[in-house]
Amino acid sequence: MGGALAPYIAIKVAEHAGRDVPYYVGAACCVVAIAILVTRRRHLQSLDRVAIDHTFQDGPLPARA
Repeated sequence: MGGALAPYIAIKVAEHAGRDVPYYVGAACCVVAIAILVTRRRHLQSLDRVAIDHTFQDGPLPARA
């Protein structure tokens, strides 16, 4: 839903606040997301135990005729 609304909201923000503001808002959102990932990285440690190679251990798919 956010990807569908982002262009519309960016245009409205640019119309009312200036054409550079959507870029600053996007950069601020990225900084906030990075900060959240850094501070909550403990929750991502369980992903190290996931077997990444399990998809390659399956046999090849049968060819379609």
